Amino acid sequence: MFLELTSLLGRTGTVVCAFLIASELFLTAKESLYYFGERQTDKTNSTEFQGVEIPSQNRYVGYFAQVKHIYNWNLPPRRILFTKAFIIYSIHGDGYDLKVKIVIEKKVVLFLYLFKKLLGLTTKK
Repeated sequence: MFLELTSLLGRTGTVVCAFLIASELFLTAKESLYYFGERQTDKTNSTEFQGVEIPSQNRYVGYFAQVKHIYNWNLPPRRILFTKAFIIYSIHGDGYDLKVKIVIEKKVVLFLYLFKKLLGLTTKK
């Protein structure tokens, strides 16, 4: 296989490493990622490693290897996860309005805005 692209890093490198596993040239993600990085690094110009460096892309290659070898090309069984704790660090304002925003890896996955009418609260004292 021969690929000639400008950088061949990141997403392209991730796909190449997955291909190396799928074609059974390498059995593990670690072997595939190491081989790719060694072949991609131009040691005549720099000693800086030029492989797949982004952690999520490295994990993806590992997940790909698991799907191939452990799950025989099938997706792993579905797992249901539960929240064990929910901590409120502070409440601003009068406490009658509640805003909840859950952010995972800089992406908002849940945003709730509850106000006093919906909560069944009144302002009577």
